[in-house]
Amino acid sequence: MPSNPNIKNKKIYFLTIPLVIAGVGAMWIHPSLFDFLERKVIQNEYGMEAWESGLRVIDNKGNLSDGSALSGSNEFILYVGSFILTVPIFLLTGIGLSIIFMKILNISYKEIKEIAESAYGRSLK
Repeated sequence: MPSNPNIKNKKIYFLTIPLVIAGVGAMWIHPSLFDFLERKVIQNEYGMEAWESGLRVIDNKGNLSDGSALSGSNEFILYVGSFILTVPIFLLTGIGLSIIFMKILNISYKEIKEIAESAYGRSLK
């Protein structure tokens, strides 16, 4: 006996919840990664004493609290590095939670493929 497709579609919508959780988690952890990289960049460039005396990045242009600015490579490491470190956290959290939700809702990959094929009107490989 075939199951009700409306129930399947409603279950599929619940699989967006892990992606929302992963997105919120990534936004929550990104400032921590930025702070970690900020500390490492300043300690590497100016030494531990500068960090302990309060030298910090004060804006998104790489300006420091003492009036100087970060070099181009250190600014790149700080801003792009914190983003690059956030991406795997988002992806792994989203994939992991999606698998957990699939187990909880008892949805198989085959059911997801069937719903996607009916939505697109063609066979997916």
